[in-house]
Amino acid sequence: MAITWLPNPITEFPPVERAEDDGLLAIGGDLSVESFRKAYQSGIFPWFGNEFPQPLWWAPPSRMVLYPGTHHVSRSNAKALKKSAFTCTVNQCFNELLQKCAETHIEKEGDTWMIPDMLTVYRELYQLGHAMSFEVWRDQELVGGLFGIHFGRVFHAESMFSVVSHASKLAFFTMSAVLQELGFTCVDCQMHTNHLSSLGCVEVDRQTYMEILAERKDWK
Repeated sequence: MAITWLPNPITEFPPVERAEDDGLLAIGGDLSVESFRKAYQSGIFPWFGNEFPQPLWWAPPSRMVLYPGTHHVSRSNAKALKKSAFTCTVNQCFNELLQKCAETHIEKEGDTWMIPDMLTVYRELYQLGHAMSFEVWRDQELVGGLFGIHFGRVFHAESMFSVVSHASKLAFFTMSAVLQELGFTCVDCQMHTNHLSSLGCVEVDRQTYMEILAERKDWK
């Protein structure tokens, strides 16, 4: 099946069922708030690297999700967090956390999908009330955290970072508890990893994920 090339600006996305086996659905288009809204509302997300100049849009056959409040804190994690001197805040330094996530990806992988245009959209979404950050501090130092975007009651966790052990886990657990309290129904964690499984995430097929989106289509 041929990959769809999108116009700039994007007018609409192809159905997710047309994605390749690896989840690649379309190439091109633009990175804007409106394109993000259309994509995430349709079960699609952008993900690419500096080596490829065009945005790549994905709708994988399975999705890793967390139902807020169902996170799993292992005995070892609970013990380590109890001994830590961490504190956690929400939406206190979104821009700084965003930059830390991008820098961490470059340091670990030598490349990142968090290119400047992506960071600009995330900042705009935060200003519009469609993004949140969960920061972890030790003393006065930002040592971990995660951020994501949301439309309606589905939260899309985008990236996390940690410079000390267990900091990003605390951000994850805090995110789960806060989103449950706020009435969110699902956290989209995108791709499967054993680490996410250990934290309480579960894998659902594309149809199930699309049903989750359809149930919560109260986009704002």
